[in-house]
Amino acid sequence: MVLQGIVWWVLVHYFATRRIWYGFFDLSDISLYQSYAEQFARGAHLYTDVSFEYPPLAAPLMWLPKWLPPVTDYAWAFAAEMMVLCAAAAAFATATAARLARGYARALGTAIAFALVTLLAGPIAANRFDIAVGLDLAIFMYCMARRWWWAAAALLGVGFALKLMPLLLLPLVLVVAAKPWRMVRIVLTFVVTAALPFIPHVFRSGQAWMYIFRYHASRPLQIESMSSTPYLLAHALVDQQVLIGNSYGSQSLTAPGTETLASVLMGAMPATVGGLYLLVWRRRHYLRRSPSDVGLVAFGLVMTFICTNKVFSPQFLMWVFPFIALLASTPRPSRRILGGLLITAALVTQTEFPSRYWDLVALHTTPILLVAARNLILVTSALFAVVLIWRLPHKFRPGAHWP
Repeated sequence: MVLQGIVWWVLVHYFATRRIWYGFFDLSDISLYQSYAEQFARGAHLYTDVSFEYPPLAAPLMWLPKWLPPVTDYAWAFAAEMMVLCAAAAAFATATAARLARGYARALGTAIAFALVTLLAGPIAANRFDIAVGLDLAIFMYCMARRWWWAAAALLGVGFALKLMPLLLLPLVLVVAAKPWRMVRIVLTFVVTAALPFIPHVFRSGQAWMYIFRYHASRPLQIESMSSTPYLLAHALVDQQVLIGNSYGSQSLTAPGTETLASVLMGAMPATVGGLYLLVWRRRHYLRRSPSDVGLVAFGLVMTFICTNKVFSPQFLMWVFPFIALLASTPRPSRRILGGLLITAALVTQTEFPSRYWDLVALHTTPILLVAARNLILVTSALFAVVLIWRLPHKFRPGAHWP
């Protein structure tokens, strides 16, 4: 918590007070959140009165700053809320490391790594609510380390009602929990916790809440996604023409084949994650006895999802902050390299976003190369994680055990 306090003091001092590089709230989504919060305060209902593209648990995070005194600026109130959640995520990641290793060395290393990746990512963690997903996954990893399967499933249900993505880790809990009666309870726990936040809106709005899924399914190829990188590089290096569109609150890329590619990725993403789960299933006996590598598998699954998605925004990196910190602090060199890759990706991201983002939209060469470098690091880290998962033994070997 002390390290997080220092990091946020540095970020506020240099980006808000002194503006040494860019402004603390440059290219922030907070104005959008504030508009939603004001509509909620006037009595508007999710999905029926407001076309809300997020699951229902995102709304309280946006509405909470309105509870503060009127003299408090909404942007700073929301940022303070996210700083607290970031510090809590760091605390749970540190507690997980302490649970997985004897002594305090790895716990301290995890706290330092979390503070470092937060610092190198810049103020973005305070400008989006995605760090709430990072906190959810940090608590999830703590529950997995304690073998609290039902609690881990409940956290994934909460995460689904917050930003959908944590659903992809549910099969991992089932694989590690092993016993059929546990699996039934895990699935029921997830279904109940994921469904409860939706139920009031289902009764009030009918099928209006399905807007969440239609919205994200229909999004085009986003400019910073991995699959857009070849088109951007072709434009920068051989002058292939591409067009930039504005829709769905972001910038998309249009060129020959991009619509088809976006459609293909809708099927390729779950297929790729499913293929990785086949590797995980074959190593289930080992993973049930080796808690540290469960974090590696979770990281690989999330990174595979990110790299095969047709949409990528820099705030997605906050989902893996807890995994980065845990990997960077492990005594195994291969895991430290993996954590180091993502810490580097956070720094490269900040060199482009937000200070050069509009230059990227204008298709200038330098930001294109920066985005390409960042995406190459992300894809490399995902592939490296898959290789490490593939190299895990099929059977448990003495020396690794649940604490």
